[in-house]
Amino acid sequence: MKSASTLVMRADHEAERVVSHGVHEGFRARLNRLSMAVLGALSVAFVLAVYEGAGLGETTPRVGPRLGGDFPAFYGAGRVVNTLGFDSLYVPAAQQAAQAGLGVDGYLAFAYAPHVALPYSLLALLDFRIAYTVHTLVMVAALALSLRLIEGPLPTLRNYRLPAFAATLTFYPLMTAAFGGQNTAISVLLLAWAWSSWHRGDDALAGLAIGLLAFRPQYALPLLGLSLLARHWRTVLVATVTIASTWLLNALLLGAGWFSAWIDEVLPFVERDADVNAHNSISLQGFLHAVAGDGSFVRVVGLVGAAVTALLMSYVWFDRRFQLDQRVAVAAAGILLMSPHTMFYDAGLLIIGFLAVAAAWPHRAVWMLGAGLWLGALAHLGAKTWGSTPLAVFPLLVLVAGAAARSTISSKTSHT
Repeated sequence: MKSASTLVMRADHEAERVVSHGVHEGFRARLNRLSMAVLGALSVAFVLAVYEGAGLGETTPRVGPRLGGDFPAFYGAGRVVNTLGFDSLYVPAAQQAAQAGLGVDGYLAFAYAPHVALPYSLLALLDFRIAYTVHTLVMVAALALSLRLIEGPLPTLRNYRLPAFAATLTFYPLMTAAFGGQNTAISVLLLAWAWSSWHRGDDALAGLAIGLLAFRPQYALPLLGLSLLARHWRTVLVATVTIASTWLLNALLLGAGWFSAWIDEVLPFVERDADVNAHNSISLQGFLHAVAGDGSFVRVVGLVGAAVTALLMSYVWFDRRFQLDQRVAVAAAGILLMSPHTMFYDAGLLIIGFLAVAAAWPHRAVWMLGAGLWLGALAHLGAKTWGSTPLAVFPLLVLVAGAAARSTISSKTSHT
């Protein structure tokens, strides 16, 4: 009798498992179909935008908005390098002439180090529409590769590859960056590469990723310092060598005084952009500027906030009780808050921060946070009207979630 009862119980459990598996598979199939529909619609919109985009110096411009977003700044930099050489890269008149016929009123400043113009010099050999299309596809591919790398520390993603990709690409900051000619996706890829490498115990590759991220020094240098605090010695060594090699490359391209020439371009650009794009800023300094205006008190408060953020990040990375996933989450959010110049599209890095929180704390509440971030990002559409962007709160939410996750997962093994 007992054995029969046991068999019945086992049969019931097996039936429940089969039903649960079927429900799960059905839900995943519906998510995949929805994701394919979203990606298909986005692809059609992109093709129409490329074909209909106006203001590209044609004899009869097509009807539609200006194509490319910020891409003329990068395409123009490539043109300057191809025609005038690196010596003219930061000459305003040269940048404006190179962007003539691209639908830009005046010119969009190229504020990156000289070596960043090298890949764009190759794109500038192509017609603008083709170059923009190639650039956009590269950014989309970078996001897809980022998610594949993150499958190491977060295996759950393997079961939801298509929905995860669709949600990532349509996250408003990343969608704006990818289709607006920006390179945020490359920063996302390099941070994902570093996280994945640390997860596998390959500190050297993580260092290479951070070194390459130095094309955005405001992100790479804090990560280098955090790696030092976490005793990732190989990461620090390889990143330092990579950054030094980049420095030498820029010296070859623009001469030994390249840094002063670059800074002379960057600082005025940051000051102008801080006023014009204050409503788009998500850094502490930029957000306070948007809310309270530019003043010494606002600057002091912003600096104090950045210092507190740096201290919290340092504590999480130094204390061995924190996991690697938590450290990555805190770093991805913290570098956005600390930077003096962080635009809303750079909030795309929060994809890494959020997924790192999900890896550290596998709880339904985390995915609810992710849904909230995705939906809440759409509020940026009203930033110009309000004078500031709600996205400025998002890095703080991810920062706190990453630092606090340890209290709920104390039984998990820490990564060093």
